[in-house]
Amino acid sequence: MQETKEQTYLLVDQAVLPEVFPRVILAKKLYAKREAKSLSEAAEMAGISRSALYRYKDHVFLYSPSDAGRLLTLSLVIEDRKGMLRNLLECLAGLDLNVMTIHQTIPADGVAAVTVTVCQPGGGLSPSQLVALLAEQPGVTGVRQVNGG
Repeated sequence: MQETKEQTYLLVDQAVLPEVFPRVILAKKLYAKREAKSLSEAAEMAGISRSALYRYKDHVFLYSPSDAGRLLTLSLVIEDRKGMLRNLLECLAGLDLNVMTIHQTIPADGVAAVTVTVCQPGGGLSPSQLVALLAEQPGVTGVRQVNGG
């Protein structure tokens, strides 16, 4: 039986890393934002070789301490009415929440289940305050915190 290798992650100050790592992050960002048409072009724009980008791109990620611990997943039940999901998303945006993921089931018996993960940069409402506020929204028939916060 083959032994599986467990991944180990380190949080390291960028100041002690070789310059290639921040450049890999820059190249990935340029490509993701479509400022570079290809990974080769992104590598060139970031000032690294294509081989360096391919070697590290799946292993180097940007960490943002301001977002750490700020993810919150909620499970909601909303009425099956035109515009309900839009209203929910507008409410979340109005609370300065960034929607990271969303999943809605096909409505049954006049309601649909929605699972949404939000990021709340810079503080704001506590998870219990957010749950209470969403529960008061028209057309929301149930809200509970799944994890995070």
